[in-house]
Amino acid sequence: MEPKSWRVPCTDATGRDREARVTLRDDRIDVVFPAPGTGSFRGSQASRLAIVLNEALHELHERERPAR
Repeated sequence: MEPKSWRVPCTDATGRDREARVTLRDDRIDVVFPAPGTGSFRGSQASRLAIVLNEALHELHERERPAR
């Protein structure tokens, strides 16, 4: 299946507002922060991450479900 990606607001290691990328691949979910490679999710950013991860997990379970 094609990967599906979401952009999620985050704060990078220098304290600037940036976007992390959450990607659903065949059998895994990747979260990639902007350079320099680390970041955090604060307040509404964390809420948005939770929503995106829930959606990605739901899709992952749908992909793993045997076809009927």
